[in-house]
Amino acid sequence: MKHENKNVIVTGGGRGIGKAIALKFAEEGANVVVNDINFANAQKVSRKIKNKGQKALPVEADVSIREQVKNMMKSITEKFGTPDILVNNAGIIKLNKFSNVTEEEWDKVINVNLKGTFNCCQIVGSAMLKKREGCIINISSISGLVPSTGGGSYSASKAGVAMLTNQLAVEWGKYNIRVNGICPGFIRTPMEKHVYEDKEVENFRKKLIPLNRIGTPEDVAKVASFLASDDAEYINGELISVDGGAKHITEHIFPRKKEDILS
Repeated sequence: MKHENKNVIVTGGGRGIGKAIALKFAEEGANVVVNDINFANAQKVSRKIKNKGQKALPVEADVSIREQVKNMMKSITEKFGTPDILVNNAGIIKLNKFSNVTEEEWDKVINVNLKGTFNCCQIVGSAMLKKREGCIINISSISGLVPSTGGGSYSASKAGVAMLTNQLAVEWGKYNIRVNGICPGFIRTPMEKHVYEDKEVENFRKKLIPLNRIGTPEDVAKVASFLASDDAEYINGELISVDGGAKHITEHIFPRKKEDILS
C-alpha cells in the first residue's frame, strides 16, 4: 500500500474533501489524524477508518488559533510519533462583492484559510525539519488562481495559500520536505450542497467544465494521495488544478444569452 504506516494529518477532515482525503489515506495504509472544529464529525470519520482496520485519532482544534494547533501536535506526537504527511484542508467560504466585505468577514476567512495553513505548516513543519523528511499538501482553489466577481476574502485567502505553498517548497526542499498544493474547482461537497439543489445552476457550471461534470471529493483525494506518494518524489512547489479544465474556459467572462449557455 502507498502509505503503509505513514502518519498523516488531515485538517478539516470531518466532511467533504477533507473526509475523502482522510479515508483515501487510510485505504492506502496510513495512520490518520482527523482534525476538525466539529469534533463529532471528526469522530465519525475516525470510526470509519478504524472499522477498516486502520489507526485513527480524532482531534478537535481551530487551526486559526495557534495554541490549539500546538496542543493538537502534542496529542499526535504522543499517539503516533512525528507526522510524515500534512494535508491543510480546513477552510471556510464567504462569497461577497469586495465593496461589501466587512472587516469581521475578512479577518475570519483569512484567519482560517491562510493563517490556519501558516500555523499548521510552521508547527508540524518544525518536526519535519528535525526529521529532515516530510510532505505537505495545501488545499488552495482555482479561485486563488483566477479572479471572479464575488470572490471577496475567499479568493485572496486561497491565493495566499498558493504562494505560501511555493515559498515553503523553495525554503524547505533542501531538507527533503516537499510542499505542493491542490486547487479544486467545482466540487460537490456538503458546503456547496445548496448550490447544486438548483439544477439550472448545476447545468450552467457544467457548461464551464470541459469534462462536463461536477467534481467529487474523491477526485481531490486521489490527487492528494498521489502527491504524498513516492511516485511524486520529484514533484515540489506545484499547484495541481483538479477542476476538469474549468480554469481554461472563458465563457463566464464573455456575456452570452442564457439560452446559448444552457443549450
